This record gives sequence, structure tokens and C-alpha cells, in this order.
Amino acid sequence: MTEHTAPTSGSALWVYAHPRATSLNARLFRAGREALAESRSVAISDFYAQRFDPVLRISDLGDASDTPGSIVEQAGAAYASGTLPVDIREEQRKLTEAELLVLQFPLWWFGVPAILKGWFDRVFTDGFAFGGTDPELGVPRRYGDGPLAGRRALIVVTAGEDPGSIGARGISGDLESLLFP
Repeated sequence: MTEHTAPTSGSALWVYAHPRATSLNARLFRAGREALAESRSVAISDFYAQRFDPVLRISDLGDASDTPGSIVEQAGAAYASGTLPVDIREEQRKLTEAELLVLQFPLWWFGVPAILKGWFDRVFTDGFAFGGTDPELGVPRRYGDGPLAGRRALIVVTAGEDPGSIGARGISGDLESLLFP
């Protein structure tokens, strides 16, 4: 059964997904991290600085890497057996400890950058971020009831659009609708 994991009180994980150190995003990242550090301990996942590999590979599946079947289930089995790669386990450790998750990224092609999407694909495994059975009802848990339940999240997103492009009547649509997934 998947267990809820209690975060460390007063902790945060700031996930940053932008390649340019001189960008507006970089300035927002530094200023935000400094401001948050006044009230919390802040761990960082700066994907470009740490050269995070966003590609989910068969080798991420541990002992099940050569067998047919559901990749979701196999990644969950690798999590349960402790055979996920070191970089994934480290990201999961940081997430487990954090009571606040800050996701910062630019909006590219109406979504998150590929490096952030790959982080979700590799790190949010069955058994770690979702899954398990509700002990009272005997049915699969809903996502909000999973092991990371009770944490808060904040999204810091930038978009290179003019004000008329984003909105109910703009060519790019409403920002809330774009970010809903």
C-alpha cells in the first residue's frame, strides 16, 4: 500500500526549468529563492545547471526493463524495489521532504518545457506520487489522496506574449485554460 509521507516543516523545493542564466526567469528565480529562504529552508532543482536528463529510458525501469508490460507499472515496481536511477531517487527525496513545491518555467508552445515534462515522467512514479488502494474503500486512490497529499504548490510562469494574445478572445487563449493540465 502506498503511504502518505510527511514533509519537513518549513521546507520548500524550487524547481527551475530555464536554460539562460541572464534571462528574466533567472532574475525571478534568484529573487524568489532569496525571499523564500527568509522563511523556509529551500532545496533547488535547477535542471539545466544539474544537466538533468528528461528522457525516460528503459533502464529507468530496473529489473523489469527487458520485460513487456505497462511502463507505469514497471516504473512503480522499480520505485518499490529501490532500483530507480540515482538522479530520480534524489529528486524524489527532495519532493518527499518539501511541504511547498515551486515550479518555475517559461510557457513554450502552450506547455511546460520538455525538460520539466521529462522530470514529471521520470520522477512522479506509481507508488511515489500516485497509486495505492484506499484502505477503507478498496478502490484506487484519487490523485489528490496519494502519497504527496497535503503539500502546497506554487507556479511561477512567464509567457512571451503581448497582453492581447492571452485571454478569452486572444489568439493563444485563456492562460488558466492553457495551464489547467
